[in-house]
Formats: sequence, C-alpha cells, structure tokens
Amino acid sequence: MAEERSPIDGQFLRQLELLDFQLTQQMKGRLGGMRMSRTRGSSVEWLDFQEYQPGDDPRRIDWNMAARFDSYFIRSFADETRLKTTIYLDASASMAAGTRKRQCALQLAAAFAYLSVSHLDHAVINLLQNARCIPTGGQLYDRPSFYRAVGQMQQIRFQGESDLCAALKNDPEPGRGNGISILISDLMTDSDWQGALTALLARKRQVLLVHLLSPEEMCPPGEAAIRYLDAEEEHGRGIRKQMTHNTQLQYAKALNEWTDSIDAFCRHKGIGCLRAKSDETPADILLRKGLSSGVLI
Repeated sequence: MAEERSPIDGQFLRQLELLDFQLTQQMKGRLGGMRMSRTRGSSVEWLDFQEYQPGDDPRRIDWNMAARFDSYFIRSFADETRLKTTIYLDASASMAAGTRKRQCALQLAAAFAYLSVSHLDHAVINLLQNARCIPTGGQLYDRPSFYRAVGQMQQIRFQGESDLCAALKNDPEPGRGNGISILISDLMTDSDWQGALTALLARKRQVLLVHLLSPEEMCPPGEAAIRYLDAEEEHGRGIRKQMTHNTQLQYAKALNEWTDSIDAFCRHKGIGCLRAKSDETPADILLRKGLSSGVLI
C-alpha cells in the first residue's frame, strides 16, 4: 500500500483529516477547495484522468468514464483558486543532529502537506540549503501525489549551512496572497532569521514557524566533559568544555532568552509559532500543541 511509504502512519493521517489550519487572514478566492470563497469564478486547468485509489475524493470520479470502461477514474485539475501550502524545510546539517530530529522534521513536513491535500488544497515542500530553495516532490494536489512525494523523503540529505533569508528570496514560485507559508527550522544559523520570516510576510501569505529543537539542545547532559561541535562547519571543529551545574544554568537562561525573543517577534508580526521537541510524536506536536496554540482547529 502507498501508505507504507509515508514517514507517518495511516492512523495519524486519518486523525489529521479532522483538523484544519486556523486561517487568520482573507485569502484569494477558493472555489476549488473545501472552504467557502467570497470570490466568484475560478481558473481551472484540466490535467489528466487517473485511476481511482482508496483515499481519493469520490466527488472527483468521472461517471461517464466509469460507465464506458467499467472502472473508476478521477479528474485531476490545477485550480489556481485553491489555497497553496508552501512548506520550507531547513535542510542544514544541524537539523539532523540530536535525537530523532531529522525524522521529526520530515514527519512534520509530511503532516502539513497531508493536512493541505486532505482539504483539496495544493502543497509544495521546498528544501532550504545554503542559499538555495530546492523544490522537492512537485506540486501535491491529491493523495497519490502526496504518497509519491513522501515516499522519496527519506532520501533527503541534511547537510551544510542554510542562509534562510537568501534561500527564501530564491524561491522560484513564492506566490502572493494565495495560502500559507510554513518554515520548519531550528533557527540555529548565523543568517537573518527575522529577515527570513519578514520576507515570507511580505508575500501577503499567512506564516507559521515550527521551531524544532532536540532534547539535547533544550537540556544538555549533566556534569561531564563535553566536546561541542558545530554541525554545519565543514570539518566539524569544536571545543571541549566541562558542563557544570553553573554552566547548565547559564545555558538554560540563554536558551530561554532566545526562545522568548522568537516568541515576541512572532507575536509582534502576527506569525504563528509552534515549538516542538524532536523526541515528541507528530500526534503530540500537532494534535495537542497545534490545537492548544490555536495554530490548528
């Protein structure tokens, strides 16, 4: 089954179908998707017929084709009025450091894509690496295209650094006023993350930041001699430091100040912010935190 190629299980995907994004601003007309639109008319481009598969929307079955061929086919359209969920996944080396961080990042990207597709919207997953914005998997507009895309996600390599601001400015299809931009990142970068989020806002799209950290980043181990490595340095150079109780307190204070500054920036700019720990399950992050924070409904 196609579901087996997904980084998240089918039961969780079915739970996601009961959720939706909390839309905080008026989008362009949306007659193609499941939400109502105030705009009359839509621009629809017919793409192709595809054989019906379990999970596809039965409303798209072409009954004339069914009568002629004694089999079910669905019509595929590119509807410009649907919301487009653009997922930007920070693919730098630090996003693969720590407990389950890489896998959690992939699971969240897949979950947000499915949430969009299940509401008959479009989704795109882009990788941010160095100063590049790399589309992956093409445009996802139904369940078969979703499963094809996520089946290839385990091949994604997290490496190098990410200049988030420069990479986002190099997005080949940024869109404007037509949906939601989701940035999944640990923000552990020397680049201007505030400028990156501001650039997303300038496109008149709703913006959500998923701030993903590993347990080790949120709470380093107890008293021990630890060698700190910069995962994004070419040769992984680092320093050796004694992690004492006092050092832990200083680290915790610096971490709290940093995350507080991120929260304050997002509140000021009207950006949704969801903080996740990589050892949490996707269900904990989205079904619990996503709902309680008001990011999802």
